[in-house]
Amino acid sequence: MTKKNVSLILIALMLVGGLALDAGAAKKKEIPGGQNQLKGVDEGKVGAMLFNGVTRVCVNNFKYYDVDPNDPNNKPGAGERFIAIEVLYKNGDHFTKSYGGPNCKVQLVDKDGQLFEKMRNVKKSDWRKYEGAARVLPAASLKACYLGVIDKEYVPVRMIIITDPGKPVFRINL
Repeated sequence: MTKKNVSLILIALMLVGGLALDAGAAKKKEIPGGQNQLKGVDEGKVGAMLFNGVTRVCVNNFKYYDVDPNDPNNKPGAGERFIAIEVLYKNGDHFTKSYGGPNCKVQLVDKDGQLFEKMRNVKKSDWRKYEGAARVLPAASLKACYLGVIDKEYVPVRMIIITDPGKPVFRINL
């Protein structure tokens, strides 16, 4: 072999090796989703603490009710039931952030992909009163209660929590 052939072979091996390294680096774990689906962090279950780089979220409680436990006269309509969700937010940012109220969204998805968005942040002691957003210092936490009225046939399989615009959402399997 000539010196020129050896050089070409070495260059070819370096290119092939470099491409193999690039292919391995390109295999990052990404959450699958369509064009309109929100980018999310790894999924978790009720009770698991999830982190999106700015906020930690833990769904502590997820229950169905036929009557408001705080007020027996507060009942949903015929063929409906309450769904109450307790969420713990922890500020993982270096700055004060607002959580709860209209700043955070909780959505439910059933097995057919039907989205339920009518969850509202309420006072845990009185479901008839809305809870406003609260400012949370760095490393501090906030407990929030969300309430919705759903059809008895609607069975959610996943919850989506949106805390920060432009940041990955939280997906909780129910």
